[in-house]
Amino acid sequence: MKTIIETERLFLRDVEANDRSFIYELMNTPTWHQFIGDWNIHSLEVAENYIHSSIRKAYQDFGFGMYKILSKESGLPLGLCGLLQRDYLESVDIGFAILPQFEGKGFTYESARAIMDFGFATLKKDVILGITTEENIKSRKLLEKLGMQHIGRVKSSPNAEEIMLYSSK
Repeated sequence: MKTIIETERLFLRDVEANDRSFIYELMNTPTWHQFIGDWNIHSLEVAENYIHSSIRKAYQDFGFGMYKILSKESGLPLGLCGLLQRDYLESVDIGFAILPQFEGKGFTYESARAIMDFGFATLKKDVILGITTEENIKSRKLLEKLGMQHIGRVKSSPNAEEIMLYSSK
């Protein structure tokens, strides 16, 4: 398992096929369904297929993606954080999600701050974007704490609802 980033309390590592239980759990939390959506990850087999077809494919295609957040203290997986290359955005955007039992402990901010630094310093990105729904107050506050500003709205497809767009510049 490759460690991409290390912070004071966390390791950010590649997601592996054997993380399917964790991915299944995370993608079926109430907050994931409410703010990100139901991605039909309804079995461990589907979770493993998603890891290969999406998460690991991004590592191969772009050299970055979503990483598993691990506690240094316990070794437990806490959530995901990373950069995404979406076809409807002009630059990469930051993504993050954390299991409910680890919310409010600063882990999401710590990992997101490290990902932002990684994006600028290592990947040489000039701008990092963020997207969220208007209803997702926690994500909006986190994007703002990361120094991002709300710059408008965007749609992921012509029939999709508009979502809020944030930028590091």
